[in-house]
Amino acid sequence: MFDKIFKKFNNIERKLENLIKIGVVIEVNYADCTARVKIGEIETNFLSFATVKAGSHKMWSPVEIGEQVLIFSPSGELTNGIIFGSLYSNANAAPNSTPAKEVRIVPAGIDVTTNKFVINGQLKVNGSVSVSGDVINGGDVISGGDQVAGSISTQNHTHAGCQGGSTGKPQ
Repeated sequence: MFDKIFKKFNNIERKLENLIKIGVVIEVNYADCTARVKIGEIETNFLSFATVKAGSHKMWSPVEIGEQVLIFSPSGELTNGIIFGSLYSNANAAPNSTPAKEVRIVPAGIDVTTNKFVINGQLKVNGSVSVSGDVINGGDVISGGDQVAGSISTQNHTHAGCQGGSTGKPQ
């Protein structure tokens, strides 16, 4: 009888210990939104990783190899676990320590902060860009097409009475 109670107690204790675990991602299957995690000496099977949004508004920010994560196992069984979030670690420190800022850094060199937008590198946009406000430029403006300012084309405007030297304003 005590053996049965002891086994039951050990099983309950194991499940309680497995409710929440911290581990490091060792393999990712991006197509299935799953990853394997190493927790001490234990390596899990592929577990689903959670996201911030998965309805009509979606956000793709998958876990990465080497990322420290939190695993939540509602039944206490790691085989049913879900990778629920990431934790900062020595290998992946917080990008900022200012509480008034929200910072997002992606490997492509784009840093997005709520009170500014900084791009370290090049930004390529396929399509139109609309800006409401001033555009401040600290370098050259290079265009493969015409530039129009105040309805005056840089490629197709004319100057009246042009005979060399200074010219008049474009028309």
